[in-house]
Amino acid sequence: MADSPCLLPVVIRSNRSHTQRVIHYLRDRFAAELSTPEASVHALDRVQDYIHVGEPIPVLELYKDPIIERHLSCGTYPYTDVSVSLEELQANIFPRMSSECTARVQFCPSREQKAFLEFLPDRFHEFCDRDQYTHILSVVHVEERYYYSLLPKHQLMNWHPSDVKHNNAYFKIREVLLRFPDVLPLSRAHPPVVLDIGAAPGGWSDYLSKHVTPAGGLVYAVDPACLSIRHRALAASPCICEHAAIQTDEFDLRRRLPSAKSSTGDGDPPSSADLGDPHSNVVHLQMSASRAMQFVAAGSVDLMVCDINHDFDELHRDIIDTKHGCLFDLLAEESVLVLTIKLPRRCQQRLRSISEHHMKTFRNRYGDRFISTRLEYLVSNRNEHTLIAHRKKLPANE
Repeated sequence: MADSPCLLPVVIRSNRSHTQRVIHYLRDRFAAELSTPEASVHALDRVQDYIHVGEPIPVLELYKDPIIERHLSCGTYPYTDVSVSLEELQANIFPRMSSECTARVQFCPSREQKAFLEFLPDRFHEFCDRDQYTHILSVVHVEERYYYSLLPKHQLMNWHPSDVKHNNAYFKIREVLLRFPDVLPLSRAHPPVVLDIGAAPGGWSDYLSKHVTPAGGLVYAVDPACLSIRHRALAASPCICEHAAIQTDEFDLRRRLPSAKSSTGDGDPPSSADLGDPHSNVVHLQMSASRAMQFVAAGSVDLMVCDINHDFDELHRDIIDTKHGCLFDLLAEESVLVLTIKLPRRCQQRLRSISEHHMKTFRNRYGDRFISTRLEYLVSNRNEHTLIAHRKKLPANE
């Protein structure tokens, strides 16, 4: 029988420059497990090197969380008890040790571990082994308190960090979907359609394609540059192309998307070499965003994302407001926009104020299209913020 999930409060060692962002991430990520997220997750010390999650959460789920794994590796310490002195800690732990319990000690901060081991009586060391052990004794010393646990290692270590390396952009979109499931719910009555503006080399499109595959969804990757991921060209998507060389109803969205023109030039159909992988649910529109508007039906996109490296004003002028109309006309009712607001590298001290100014500009221009607009400073953001806007439900006569 499989062990039940290990649910414990946790102390997390954090980089203080990330602490507040990680706190907000944890409150959103484990909202279902926390009865009072605001009170339960907070900085544990004055300098904000540690984060305290005071309510039990799934420890393995926390360890395997890709955002936590990336930013806080080897810094997560579940605990079962709290003591105000080493004497009290020793008195509580030693009775639990036995010949069948061999422990590995993990002390944080690590600079205090040697003094901690020297404090323990000699008979305690008989039950300690760094290499061959059955349990983990985890101790965190913060603000004159010791947070500790003695747990079987299988409850904490039956996972393996991913060997696959991803760039920072990948973690941004993954964090958005992990933290805010309402951005792209897969329970809709129709297969979801995603539009990725400025998609090359394809990191966001690749992750989004895997995310929507169970629901039979489709991702349109718009970028004049080439993609480095599996994809098919416009002509390989029968749901939008009259001259499709590959006939399949794998992504039958004809009721939502129009018949389309050629994707390769002035009316010339693409060659067979342009068709790419017919089994991919990523369709590459190798063109500008303005031209892509001719190939995607208005009101058909459930999620529009853009992580393009443009100045915010340039983004409005060159990408959003095109000669074919506003890009947001493609959004369906109750759809979502995820937009990265890029900022100059030398404005770190004014990062929030500049982003809020840009969001105010965004609301002034497009506020009538969206029911809510907010800024998020993701753990994976650098000199940027992420804007998330929810599309209004249109009146029946529109």
